Formats: sequence, C-alpha cells, structure tokens
Amino acid sequence: MLKKSILILVLLVAFSNMVWGADPIAYIINGLAYTLSKINLKTDLVTTNFATTGIVPNQIVIRDSLIYVVNSGSADIHIYNMNTDTKVDSINIGGGWARNPWAIDFSDCSRYAYVTCFTADSLFKIDMVTKSKVDSFYIGDGPAGILILEKLNKGYVCNTAFISYPGNYGQGTVTVFDTQGDSILKVINVGTNPQYLDLDNEGEIYVICTGDYSSERGIIYIIDPILDMIKDVVEIGGSPGFKPPKLWSRKGTMIDSFEIGGSPGIISISPDNIGYLAAGGWETDGEVYTFCAKADTVFHGSLNPIRLPGNSGVVSVSAFQDSTVYTCNFQADNVTRIDSSGNILKTYYVGDGPQHLTFNYTNGDVNGNWSLGLDDVILLAKYCCAHPVKLPKPKWRSDPNCDCRINLGDVIYLANYLLKSGPAPKHGCVN
Repeated sequence: MLKKSILILVLLVAFSNMVWGADPIAYIINGLAYTLSKINLKTDLVTTNFATTGIVPNQIVIRDSLIYVVNSGSADIHIYNMNTDTKVDSINIGGGWARNPWAIDFSDCSRYAYVTCFTADSLFKIDMVTKSKVDSFYIGDGPAGILILEKLNKGYVCNTAFISYPGNYGQGTVTVFDTQGDSILKVINVGTNPQYLDLDNEGEIYVICTGDYSSERGIIYIIDPILDMIKDVVEIGGSPGFKPPKLWSRKGTMIDSFEIGGSPGIISISPDNIGYLAAGGWETDGEVYTFCAKADTVFHGSLNPIRLPGNSGVVSVSAFQDSTVYTCNFQADNVTRIDSSGNILKTYYVGDGPQHLTFNYTNGDVNGNWSLGLDDVILLAKYCCAHPVKLPKPKWRSDPNCDCRINLGDVIYLANYLLKSGPAPKHGCVN
C-alpha cells in the first residue's frame, strides 16, 4: 500500500509543469580583507566584498538561507541573510584571542550550535533561537575542526594539543561527545596536530593530522562512527622512512591510518568519494593532495601533488556536488575550480586572502540539480522505501517539511507543493 501511494504521487507530479530552480552560488570569506564575496557558478559573476565580517574570519557555513561566519579575533559568530546579502545577527562568544573560536557545527536540526574554542580548550553550546550560550565544557587541548552526526547524536572534535611555548605539539586526539547530554564518550589518540575531518560516502570519518610542519608529516586516520571501532594500520606513500606509530584510544581501539606526507590541512570529500586536501604551497606553486576514500589509496601526495601556478598558497578545498573542487588560494587572491586530475577549469578573483568557502543549496532539491521536479520526488521516494540510493550532501535539503526527519511525509509534502496546491519547502526546524 505504501509503495502504491508513492507511485500515485509520482504520477501526479509527472503531470505538473511547475519546476522551481535557483542558481548555485559559492560564498567566500576573505581572511585579510575581513569581507565576504560570492560567485554565481552558473553565470561566473563574482560579487566582491559585499559584506564585512568580524576580525580574523576562520570558517563559513550555510544552513538553509543563513550564512554563519566564525570570527576568531573578535570571538563572535556573524549571521547573514543570503536573500539580502546583509548581516542580520551576531552571537558574542567573548574573550577574544583568549577563546579564539575556530569552527562550528549544528545539532538537533539547527536548534543548537557547537563552537570549538582553540585557546580555551573548550566547546561552546549555543541556543540558536535565543542566540545565547547554553553550556561550555572542556573538550581537549587546542580544539579545531568539529563534525556532528545528528542521527547518532554524537560529535567529533579534533584536538591539536598545540603548546604555545615552546611552540610544539603534544598527543593529538579526537574527542567523541554526546550531543544530548554534552558528555565526553571517548578520547581517541591520533597523530600529530589533527585539525580537520570529513565524512565519506560510506559513513566513515577521515581525520587529517597535519604534522608539526617539520619532521612529522601528514597522516590520515579513519574512524568508524557507528562503533567508534578502528582497523589495522595501513601505510601508503608519503615521506620515505616515516612510519606512523600504532596509536590506541583509552578503550583499546586501534586507528586505521595511511600516510600522505607533506603538511595537509582542510579536507573535503567529493560525491564520487575522492578526498581533497589543501596542502599550502607557499614558496612556488599551490598544492592539493588527493586520495580515494573507498580504497584508501593516494592519487596525489607530497611527492606528486596537484600544482596550481602562481605561488598561490592553497588554504582550503571545497568539493562541489558535480565532483569538481574549488580551492581558496590565499596569496593569489583567487579561487580556482579544478577536476580530479588537477586541470584548472576556471579562476575567479574574489578579494584579499580568500580563506574558506561553501555553497548554497535549495530545500527540496533532493538530487542537487538546482531545480525542484519529478526527479526529486522519485529519488526521495526510493530512499524512503529503503532502496540502495544515496542522498547528496547536505541531507538537510531532503527534509522539505522541516520536521527533522526524512520520511514519507517529505515525499508527500514535496509532491503537494509541485502540484501547486501546497506550501513551499521550509527552511530549518528552528525557524
């Protein structure tokens, strides 16, 4: 009966002529200018410096129609409306460099946000309705990147263990915490200076340990978030003669890792499961490393990186849903679009010191083709009927009724909208 109902809805949508679309846009923070720029990826139109940020912007995140910018120097979160390109609110973390907020992620369908504070060794929890602090607690030494898995009610934080004097690193860790009780569940030892992490298409977490920028080189660690259980050590490529230690968590689970060499930074895994790493390149050409997240094999490491000309200094990478990748080139003041082989497809000049970027998305655009139509209803129906299909990131786009669940109710809601008789897809459970 369920499948018949879905089929009827799909057939009804097939007779609807209404298809709504939007242009894909990349939003960039310019770290030296303290501004925001944007690129219309359909028309290639660049709008530079359309808004100002706080002091030393470090990360940009989009959730529905709002842009969130984490400012490390001014210790606050600025919030912008994408429809008007204006700042609409801010959240004060306080403490300036004594707290140094680094990164943000959301739980409970955007009701709460967690912010890592690098120099305070703490995690701040913010109520996004009241824009006020709910809690703060010790999470680890020098916390940086954060990833929250809402379905599991768990979060993961990279702790760099940076020691300001004499300027070296202690034991790097990843802290697993409970987003419902705000308690630490596990601390996993990893390599030196873990900074960033991302989720692959198989549901595993990839943690980037940058190394100490000297003798210890970059290593990737893979964590299974279901059981937080790890596999054997795997060494592939990287710096000759360097062998990663077999590191154990306090509960005895070993971490699967492979060596990629160099000093990689921000990671982004594309829809086709290719991992990209920003690897700097400050003296000659900019560098990007790549690897296969499915086979854990290195395509381009420290010995054969993808090179971007012009002393560019690649500080971040962001995979788009068409599996191309956008790099922020800090020294060259531009953003490049490349394919997996490193071919430069487009270059955009965006402002002074582009540091991080992200992309907009449209609620109800389940398949990520920037229009709402029959294909979205079909894909969502298959997903809800347990067919072996994967939804593009971010999955929030597949919750058009915003009840914080992806189920048949979303199929019905989206079909009803496309039949011109129902309300449009909503934005965010909080709103």
